[in-house]
Amino acid sequence: MYIKMLALAVLFTFGASTYAQDKIPDALAKGNALALYQLAGQKIDLDFLDEEKQLSKEECKSYLERFFNTHKPISFEKVHAGNSNNGETYAIGNLKTSTGTYRVTYYTKQTNNSIQLTHLIIEE
Repeated sequence: MYIKMLALAVLFTFGASTYAQDKIPDALAKGNALALYQLAGQKIDLDFLDEEKQLSKEECKSYLERFFNTHKPISFEKVHAGNSNNGETYAIGNLKTSTGTYRVTYYTKQTNNSIQLTHLIIEE
């Protein structure tokens, strides 16, 4: 019984992590600030074109809406993913927009029963 419960817990964690990791690239490709907002924790670290801030999820949504309105997303291609030393999962990719291509790195972390976006980096 213990082994079955442990296996289910591992599958749930992997499934939740995969879910968040799949939703974020899609949201970036579509310029969907609301979807990123829904995946974010209450606070998120945002490194936004050389400006580093810790923001509430509402503030982050506003920043992303302005960015996506100015730089209309065309596509997002994930080029690398892995696990950091502090237990977070990360991915790096290229966001192609109407004004150029941006390198995007994002981190997610398991908290309670969900995976949350904790850090988003957008660089030229």
